[in-house]
Amino acid sequence: MLQSIHDRAKGWLAVIIVAFICIPFAFWGINYYFGGGDTVVVAKVNDKDLTLRQFQAAYQQYRQQMQAVLGEHFNSLSDDRLKQDALRRLIDSELVVQAGLKAGLRISDEQVRDRVRSFAAFQRDGLFANDLYQQALRNLGYTPARFEEQLRRDMVTEQLHEGITESALVTQYDVDQLTRISDQTRDIAFAIISAEPIRATIEVTDDALNRYYEEHAIQFTTPEQVRIAYIDLSLNDLAKAVDVNEDELRAYYENRKADFAFEEQRSASYIVVQIKEDASEDQVAEARNKATRLLDLAKGGVSFKTIAQEHSNDPGPAIEAGELGFFGRGVMDPVFEKAVFSMQPGEISDPVRTPFGFHIIKLEEIKPARTLPFEEVREQVVQHYRKSQAEHQFFAQADELSNLVFEHPDTLTVASETLGLPIKESAFFERRGGEGITAEPKVIEAAFSEEVLDEGHNSEPIELADDRVVVLRILEHKSELRLPLDTVRSQIIDAIRFDSAKAESDKRGSVILARLKSGETRQTIAAEEGLEWKEVTHVGRGSTEVNQQVLRTAFELGRPTDGNALYGGVGLGTGDHALVAVLNVKDVDPAAVSEEAKKKTREQLLNAHSTGVWDDYVTALRAQAKIRIFSDNM
Repeated sequence: MLQSIHDRAKGWLAVIIVAFICIPFAFWGINYYFGGGDTVVVAKVNDKDLTLRQFQAAYQQYRQQMQAVLGEHFNSLSDDRLKQDALRRLIDSELVVQAGLKAGLRISDEQVRDRVRSFAAFQRDGLFANDLYQQALRNLGYTPARFEEQLRRDMVTEQLHEGITESALVTQYDVDQLTRISDQTRDIAFAIISAEPIRATIEVTDDALNRYYEEHAIQFTTPEQVRIAYIDLSLNDLAKAVDVNEDELRAYYENRKADFAFEEQRSASYIVVQIKEDASEDQVAEARNKATRLLDLAKGGVSFKTIAQEHSNDPGPAIEAGELGFFGRGVMDPVFEKAVFSMQPGEISDPVRTPFGFHIIKLEEIKPARTLPFEEVREQVVQHYRKSQAEHQFFAQADELSNLVFEHPDTLTVASETLGLPIKESAFFERRGGEGITAEPKVIEAAFSEEVLDEGHNSEPIELADDRVVVLRILEHKSELRLPLDTVRSQIIDAIRFDSAKAESDKRGSVILARLKSGETRQTIAAEEGLEWKEVTHVGRGSTEVNQQVLRTAFELGRPTDGNALYGGVGLGTGDHALVAVLNVKDVDPAAVSEEAKKKTREQLLNAHSTGVWDDYVTALRAQAKIRIFSDNM
């Protein structure tokens, strides 16, 4: 495309093209061309647009997670499946945040700052280190504002998740039942029908070999791969090279003191007599009277916690006590906030009506508004100063980079030498992507595009973040290659023999299993079939002395009655087939289990129930929401 424009951009046409390009640059700068990901919508959740940029970030994160979990099996997942799962997770996340905000959950700037400073990855010697924070965000491709906004959303989700999952209950009966089952032991016997003797007898014909080769063509095909050269223009890299002058640094701080200022914050404790917003007049009166009685106790010196404990079972509206950390204006319910910010420390308010009921509030402490001194935030000021000084250079170089790779579409050398930016090279990677920069969806798309791969041109500038632009070209290309039959002949012969032997051992196992279930004894069949039964007693679910597939089969079978064994069979990964007999089952008496073990069992059940409650909640949100997906934009 670039070469086509270049070839035709002559005479009066060139003037028109240049004028057309200059207008948006004059008004909006280079982001006019590089910021498209923020306007392309891939889905609409109720009234909120989810952009291509958000989807690409979610997709990349999910892809990396699945690679880490699945390892070598990751390649069995299709890109379409990954994209659909990533989009579903993104939509669910947006639904949860919307629900949290609708429920009145808010996260203050101070809470976000405290969470950021709590991460060990951002600390040095136990203290928050801004340089580590900035470097970590650069590695992740985040700006501080984008990271902190995502963190705020995550914290809203955490609050909502905690509120929803706390409704999950586990009874003692549930704990006892799971204890009986999970700590249960079984006496089993098993015999192995080996596939190896069968495998040795199988002859592989040329027809069978050719048929397997054709039916499993993808198994013997190496995927298409490319290796790229690229120039990586990064605002952060440019910022590192900016010299810092102490006088200019202090002047920069003085001009931007507001960036290092904290608003006044207050902490409070409360008791709330709970009623619904649509409560009747009688219910409101009853709640107000109860709140007044509790207020008298509080003003008499009784702690909020004690009041809640001693009166939680009183008839009438329910009560609840709690403590709030420091928060600023704009976080709490307006009526609650107005009361808090009109009080002095130690003061107790009259009952205040909010959407949740009547609140009695005690102001605990005030953190006055303050501005952090220069010495305390010097490192942050240095980071901000360097970045602000480098921004002009970044956009100027991005503009020039775009022009140079356009004017010299068959090389990156000119742009590299002119701008002083190194040409980097990647390892080979497939259309599924590789590591580092070659895991970026935009880079993968550009590398395998017709313009870059087939026509041999430089890519257009690719914006990987607000402050990072990349251009690339192909260094090497390996076409999809099907390995010759002679090269994989022995591999195919082994595969055919394995499959055939496994099928035969499974068939033989099914016949023997039918005989066992009909009443023939293990001993009789063993003598006829040349099998050896091995008995193992008191086997638990976590036993390591028995093959895991055999163990799983044994615990999937029921409980023997009247001394009659139960039988099952399972094909093993080796191609062998196992016959399994359950001879006896012994449950554990919950009374004999330690309290610590019961506690762990209760936690397991609670986690499982909580997960189910949360999944049901998100499913309900999805069912009630208006969701539109624009697949063509992904």
